[in-house]
Amino acid sequence: MRDGGTIHLNAFADGLRPDPDLSVTEWADQWRMLPKKSSSEPGKYRSSRTPYVREIMDALSPSSGIQDVVVMKATQLGFTEVGNNWFGYVADASPGPMMMIFPTSELAKDHSKQKLQPTIQETPRLKDKVKEHRTRDSGNTIQTKEFPGGILFLSGSNSSAFFRSKSIRFLFLDDIDGFEADIGGEGDPAELAKRRTDTYGKRKKILEVSTPTIKGISRIERSFLESDQRYFHVPCPFCGTYQRLEWGGEGADFGLKFTRDPAGKVMEAWYECAHCHRRIDEHHKTDMLERGRWIPTFPERLKRGYQLSSLYSPLGWV
Repeated sequence: MRDGGTIHLNAFADGLRPDPDLSVTEWADQWRMLPKKSSSEPGKYRSSRTPYVREIMDALSPSSGIQDVVVMKATQLGFTEVGNNWFGYVADASPGPMMMIFPTSELAKDHSKQKLQPTIQETPRLKDKVKEHRTRDSGNTIQTKEFPGGILFLSGSNSSAFFRSKSIRFLFLDDIDGFEADIGGEGDPAELAKRRTDTYGKRKKILEVSTPTIKGISRIERSFLESDQRYFHVPCPFCGTYQRLEWGGEGADFGLKFTRDPAGKVMEAWYECAHCHRRIDEHHKTDMLERGRWIPTFPERLKRGYQLSSLYSPLGWV
C-alpha cells in the first residue's frame, strides 16, 4: 500500500505528460453519465441542455491557453456538473493533481458521496479508473480519489492543513462567497489554495464559481470585475438581434414582463425584446440558448469571467 505522499508525487510527475486534443465538452458529451441518485435528469450528459457552459468547459481544457476562469452566476444553472465533468475529464484524459474546495469540510464530503461517487460508478470511463472507496487505502477515501496518473483532493475552506505541501494543477473553488475569511491566521483560504498551483506555471487551471452575496464584499464579484467580464447574448426569435437577458424593471420597455390576478398572483410571464419589443415566451428559450454566444466587455484581459442570471435557466428548470 502506498502512502498519500507517494501517490501525490507520482501524480505530479505523470501530470507533466503531453495533453490530449479532446476538450472537456467533447469528453462530457461522449462519456459522462448523470447519476440517478443526485440528478433530476439522469442518464447521458448533454451540453445542449445548458449550452452556455460549453465555452467555459472548453476554457478548462488543456488545449486552451486560459489559466483563470471565474463564473458569477445564479443558483441551479448546472455549474456543479461543470466541476464534475472537469474531474471526469482529468481522471480519464488528462491526469494530474486536482483539488476541489467547498465552504466547509462537511460540504466537501457531501459532494463526494452524493455527486462524485455516483458519477464515478455510473460513468464506465471512470468506474474502471477511479478505485472504490476503501477506508484503509489512503489514496481512496471520501476526500481523496486516486486514478492512474493523478489524484483528486476534496476539502473545506476551513481546513488549512489540507492545503499544505500539495502541488495542484487543476483547482476548483466552489461557492467561494461561502469560504472562511481567514483560517488560523494564515489568510484567505482561496488565495492559499491558488498558491498551490504555482508549480505548474502556465499549465495550471483555476475555476472559481459562486453565487454573489453582498455587493462590494463578495469574493466572486471582485474576481469577476478583474476579468474580461463576459455576458451571454442570445438572439430574439423574431428580429434576430443578439442581446443580454435582463430584468428590465418597472416602466422599462424590455425585459421580464408579467400579469397578475386581482389577488396579486402572477398569471403569465414573458420576455420583451429590447429591439423589436415582441413577446418572447419560454418555449423560445431552447433555440435561443443554443444559438447564444459569450461576448467580453474587456477582451484584452487574460482572466476569463462569466456572469449568468437565472433568466437563462433552461426550459423546464426553475
